Amino acid sequence: MEIEGRHLKLPTFQPATMSETPRALQSAQEQALFEQLFEFSPDAIVVTDSEGRITNLNAQVQRAFGYAREELIGKPVETLIPKRFRSGHPNHRKSYNAQPSARPMGAGLELYGLRKNGSEFPVDIMLSPIETAEGRVTVSVIRDISEREKAEEALRQTEERFHLLVENIRDHAIFMMDVSGRVISWNPGAERLKGYRADEIIGRSYSCFYTPEDIERGIPEESLRLAAARGRFEREGWRVRKDGSRFWANAVITSIRNKTGLHRAQEGRRSPSTQRRAVTCALRVFSRRDHRQRSGRANHASECARGKHVRL
Repeated sequence: MEIEGRHLKLPTFQPATMSETPRALQSAQEQALFEQLFEFSPDAIVVTDSEGRITNLNAQVQRAFGYAREELIGKPVETLIPKRFRSGHPNHRKSYNAQPSARPMGAGLELYGLRKNGSEFPVDIMLSPIETAEGRVTVSVIRDISEREKAEEALRQTEERFHLLVENIRDHAIFMMDVSGRVISWNPGAERLKGYRADEIIGRSYSCFYTPEDIERGIPEESLRLAAARGRFEREGWRVRKDGSRFWANAVITSIRNKTGLHRAQEGRRSPSTQRRAVTCALRVFSRRDHRQRSGRANHASECARGKHVRL
């Protein structure tokens, strides 16, 4: 690869990840492969010298920042950084050059890129030192995370709406369980209907809400099993409060897949249609939230455990 008349032998790398141990390419075929990876990477890639001058960049840099290639070659990398961060950047670069390694830039910090038109956008940056015949250069792999942050903000707002709905539903107990059916959260409606405070019920099996006859028949376990198999299970029957009194309830258990393997649960008694619609709305909000969580983590997904959602 030619950079201002110099031939650089750089290690191959996958888009957005850099080799931990820089090494020279051994063949023209490897060099050609690297150049294709460099140019067509979905992430912006900037190569800078020890003084922070830009010596090379790929096509994604032009798309992300709005500059033509010739406008950036030879310019300080601070050109791509918002003005409020520029004064401190040379010291950061000096510290990095003193102990170069492949690592994220500003881990734990909010980083931003600056476009030619003056607009900013959030970024993740991976730095990697490369040894060349002309000296060490730094390769920066820059990823625009604008869409990810929008998705996270949308998820946060959805969660706020969900919790607001849950906290304001009084005729339905709404709670969550782990995979074994132990209660892990408790809303005011649950306390009102069941008589348990959160500190009294969290950690206990939800089977304590069933009558002794139903427990002996294995109804709590069967309900969870059928919900997991069918995706949704509904049944009416007696439920038991903390004081031992009983009430008739309509129970709906909706099984969802969750990466942590938790059971989401709602429980309450049969109530007027307005309250039932509110519970249905809360369930729909939660389902959308769970779908977004799973969609946003699709690239990192592993085998998921089954979770359950209960509504009485």
